[in-house]
Amino acid sequence: MKTTPIIILAISVFTFSACNDTGGGKLSEEDVRDFAITHIESQVGYDEGVESYVNGLSNGLLVWSNPVWKNKPWEYDTEGIDGSGFYEDSLKVTIHDIYIMGTHANVYGTIKFYIDDVVTTYRNFSGIIGKEDGKLKWQRWLGADNSELAAGFLWPSTELEGGLSAYNDMRNAMMNLEFELAKTISDTLVEKDPNWATAHLGQMQYYWAKKDDSKLQEVMELALSKCENASRAEKHFIQSYTQDRETGQRELELAMMHAPDDPMIRVWYAWNLEDNKLAIDILKHAWWRLPEHGGVNNMLISMTALDNRPEGSDNEMGFSTQYGIRDLCDI
Repeated sequence: MKTTPIIILAISVFTFSACNDTGGGKLSEEDVRDFAITHIESQVGYDEGVESYVNGLSNGLLVWSNPVWKNKPWEYDTEGIDGSGFYEDSLKVTIHDIYIMGTHANVYGTIKFYIDDVVTTYRNFSGIIGKEDGKLKWQRWLGADNSELAAGFLWPSTELEGGLSAYNDMRNAMMNLEFELAKTISDTLVEKDPNWATAHLGQMQYYWAKKDDSKLQEVMELALSKCENASRAEKHFIQSYTQDRETGQRELELAMMHAPDDPMIRVWYAWNLEDNKLAIDILKHAWWRLPEHGGVNNMLISMTALDNRPEGSDNEMGFSTQYGIRDLCDI
């Protein structure tokens, strides 16, 4: 990921006492909006964008870039800034909110960077603007790039409004082994978007659990017929719903290659492994990404308990009450 001079932010709490205001007077929302958009969108054209960029930054600017990582805010230094970072064709700023606080304004927004009409960077930001020597300047800036987040989930290929939330509800039911509920949600999603392949997941889990092989095969073929615009991860995960354990594991491996952070794929795969230590290692990757995830935590508990069982004891555990899968945290 390139390091661009634009400073970035997400949601934060700011202390304003360090912001030096020598301009005086309450800010207007219109002036702040115009400044924020113009300052950011002018950061193109290589060297042509440098002067206006530097002029819009406070000498006391504090920056926090991609705080999803274990980093800290730092004092921004414009010395040595050149135009090498301003190589995009254009930038488009959307302002979501401006909160005027007397002589300062907190701005929430999104920046899209374009090259040949393709979005190369999607950045959410929040910043503090104040007046210095009569001119508006960024005094605090925090930003987060979408690309810094893991995209390796089993994202649903649908444009259905509210589809992602309902999809997470279905997966929640699936992880809780609530077969009836998962199927009910799945039935609704299939009806609302007949072209959505992974809308069938709840149905397939239901028929898989009931060992209704003929119905499972029927639904799987229907889901696979809708995979033209689906991801490889979606296709392989659909194909993992088979009573053939070896085939199912192979399909889960392939799905995991394309959606390496998805907790459901990793939990399903780990559950079928005979090597408990390997299962724990598979689950740790998901835990590092989503340490709050109930399903991952409970499967880790299960596999750790199995790995520590007395020698010669039964190796079968399954989803018991003690080690049952709890709620899936939405992704």
